[in-house]
Amino acid sequence: AITVAGVRITGRVASYSTPGASVLVAAPVGDTGMDGPPTTDRTGSSFGYNAGVFYLDDSADYALNALSPQGTSFAAPQIAGLGALLLGANPNLTIRDVQQILALSARHYDLADRDLTTNGAGLAVSHNLGFGVPDAGLAVRLAQVWSNRPPATTITLVSNEVKAIPDAGFLVRAAGADVPTGLNLIAGLMPEEGLHPEDPPGENLRPDSPTASLPLVYVGQATSALTTNLAGKAALIQRDGVTLFYDKIKRAQDAGAAFAIVFDNVASSNLVSMQLTNGGLAIPSVFINQTNGDALAAVAQTNANLRVQLELDAARYPFAVTNELACEHVGVRVQTTHNFRGDLRITVTSPSGTRSILQRFNPFTGGGSLTDWTYYSTHHFFEGSVGTWTVQ
Repeated sequence: AITVAGVRITGRVASYSTPGASVLVAAPVGDTGMDGPPTTDRTGSSFGYNAGVFYLDDSADYALNALSPQGTSFAAPQIAGLGALLLGANPNLTIRDVQQILALSARHYDLADRDLTTNGAGLAVSHNLGFGVPDAGLAVRLAQVWSNRPPATTITLVSNEVKAIPDAGFLVRAAGADVPTGLNLIAGLMPEEGLHPEDPPGENLRPDSPTASLPLVYVGQATSALTTNLAGKAALIQRDGVTLFYDKIKRAQDAGAAFAIVFDNVASSNLVSMQLTNGGLAIPSVFINQTNGDALAAVAQTNANLRVQLELDAARYPFAVTNELACEHVGVRVQTTHNFRGDLRITVTSPSGTRSILQRFNPFTGGGSLTDWTYYSTHHFFEGSVGTWTVQ
């Protein structure tokens, strides 16, 4: 299958387009309150997107600007049409050839997308738009000179080791001379992602790899702009129950903080959800309880030796690959008895360091277990296969 995302004519992912490691490419779509790409349309008062608009010319035959269709169901047929062009130029192409041509002919226009990265083969890729928007002309020229790829080779590695998934896997690690041992590891909550239509989420909001161990500065409730220079430091912020988490963390980020720790302002065994819109946020953050937050604040203000870092405690599975191949699709089959699949964040990292987020932590699919599911990623196209792959 070819999974297609929707992209605005500005190059930014559409606000409704679902991100995922399986996305290969994207095609232009309309979006709420914005002009979209022009397209031919069905005519008549009960058909099409330009229904009931009739002029002396042929304008009613087209939908354009605000009338342009929305939805990834408008994007996918464009790529299907491009696939037809490719087969017209070279009828010998296989589905694998077509996918590779699409990836190689695609490009990104939103270079501010924080999720955009370069894989081990030098190709720009993101969970939002895959390899980007294909250039149809370039794709056809590639198809005309394309040599069919050799038959696919499948490598399967299996681990039957049963590991417990840490239930409180988002950790604050505090260290330093005279730092109380009770603060060495503090469990917290990851922020929930919300899709800000003008600023799509970046996966660097999650410390899949531990952050640097940095000095911690207590900045109070951060209800206004911070004047403290936090470059090379982490910010400790208290919740006030009024100011948005997003605003607090954005102020710490603007002051130069590398990451933020927010602690509750009420004593409760259950933390509230730390919901972020992600508009403009580029630093990791965590929410911890009041008891640990008060203790950290006291140490931060009296002990210059305090150093803190964020890390994820995960069930990790390394797989050593010795077969020398150029990667195409990477699949991960997961079998688990975990009761809340929405609580699971599942990633696979290649020997090149490219990380595919196979399942995001999310509040929308909390019920039910992930009994047996296979995820796929396109992000490792053309990377070398040799080395250690890590699933966590």
